[in-house]
Amino acid sequence: MNRLLFGLFAAVVALQSAVSTAIEKDGSVLVLTDSNFEDAIKEHKLLLVDFYAPWCGHCKRLEPAYAEAADILAALEEPIFIAKLDATEHKEAAAKHGVRGYPTLKLFKNGVPMDYQGGRTAEEISAYMIKKSGPAVTTVKSVEEAEAFFAKQPTAALALLDSLDSDIALAVTTFAESSDNVPFAYTAEPAVLTNYGAKAGSLRFVTPEAVFTRSLDFSGGVTAFEELNAWLFGHSIAPMFEFSPEKSMHLFSGPIRVHLIAFGDATEAGFADTVAAIKEGASEFRTKALSILVGKNETRILEAFDLTEKDVPTMVIADMRAGAMKRFFFEGDMAKAFDTQKFLTNFFAGHLKAKLKSEEPVPEDMEKAVKVIKGKSFQKEVLESDKDVLMEFYAPWCGHCKTLEPKWDVLGDRLAGVEHVMIAKMDYTANELDVPGVDIRGFPTILFFPADKTKETVVYKGGREVPDFLAFLKEHASKPFEVEEEEEEEEEEDVKEEL
Repeated sequence: MNRLLFGLFAAVVALQSAVSTAIEKDGSVLVLTDSNFEDAIKEHKLLLVDFYAPWCGHCKRLEPAYAEAADILAALEEPIFIAKLDATEHKEAAAKHGVRGYPTLKLFKNGVPMDYQGGRTAEEISAYMIKKSGPAVTTVKSVEEAEAFFAKQPTAALALLDSLDSDIALAVTTFAESSDNVPFAYTAEPAVLTNYGAKAGSLRFVTPEAVFTRSLDFSGGVTAFEELNAWLFGHSIAPMFEFSPEKSMHLFSGPIRVHLIAFGDATEAGFADTVAAIKEGASEFRTKALSILVGKNETRILEAFDLTEKDVPTMVIADMRAGAMKRFFFEGDMAKAFDTQKFLTNFFAGHLKAKLKSEEPVPEDMEKAVKVIKGKSFQKEVLESDKDVLMEFYAPWCGHCKTLEPKWDVLGDRLAGVEHVMIAKMDYTANELDVPGVDIRGFPTILFFPADKTKETVVYKGGREVPDFLAFLKEHASKPFEVEEEEEEEEEEDVKEEL
């Protein structure tokens, strides 16, 4: 009897445990929290997670496509799951995985996180996940299978090895699992190596443009993986191509973070020869710098570099390896291949100095409750200040920034009497900084600069209401402070005379 009761008790406990750890769904999308996040990525070998904020416009636009993709994937014979997590509510999981903007999509494979590199439509999301669920590498056993593998897709890579039971074969598999755009295969068949005239330990990369080969060496660890990824990306696209909005996402999310941008008019007589010279001069840097032709009608891009149509033709290097973009301007003759080669050589050797934008500071900048900081005044007013500074980096065209502006003004007014705290803002489209700890990748970005200069800059990730900012400052400020409670305005009711 006791055994029976014990068995029933154990079954009830197990059932309660299963219910308590069950993950809720919104349609077909798993809803994650700080408490169930780790269990979810352990339970699902492959899981895509959307870290979102409820107030984020981009997140709201993604939501329908994400939900549709979840339905498509859930209906497969072997279902694949995708999930979402409110990063403003469940901050522990978001912070652990370096979430700094919304939406952030991360793929977890066997618990290992990687950045999502797919598109944002339901079809693109589901296709990406289906590709990721299959084998990372195809095994090729004959020349015929190798030719069939290359015939299936316009771009593909074949690793030619001396053994599939080796460290380098394992490294190829690991790399292929993290590669989003290039199908991979490997072989150790002597006939295949002989057919391609290849040595063991090499890679054959076929693109519509040409066939590229290189040796495989993963002894450099992560650095070697990054270098191979950039090599594949650089050879999988055209040596130089014309910018378009459709290509921008693919370019700016790719592994090559240095862009050689030539501004010009492709229809002008003689400019085709200039483009040919730029291609020639940049050819040896193909896997280090993307070469992009931008038309003079792309006014928004010109403005981002402080250029106008009168400055065209010209050339700029945009360096985004450290996060925020640094600009290096060309001096020379664009029609000479040697000048382009010299420009890139000096850049990668560290011999060029970046040009930083800055408005001119004026006395009125520091007179209002919210201080206006310029590039030229940042050192004095922020880095050398004895105050705790909470600073918004914004763009005038940014919708989220416009929504934040009145709240930021109220925050400045509420703290105007607190001597050791400064509320500030900077238009980061008109000013730039090259300062450790300042990495502006989206708008608005809010950073806290402690009065104690031995402490690091803090990225603000909390809510965007005045009480949220006040709570953050009370926690992080160098000295305690109090502010008067905000008086609620009494709403006047309209009195309507009844007829």
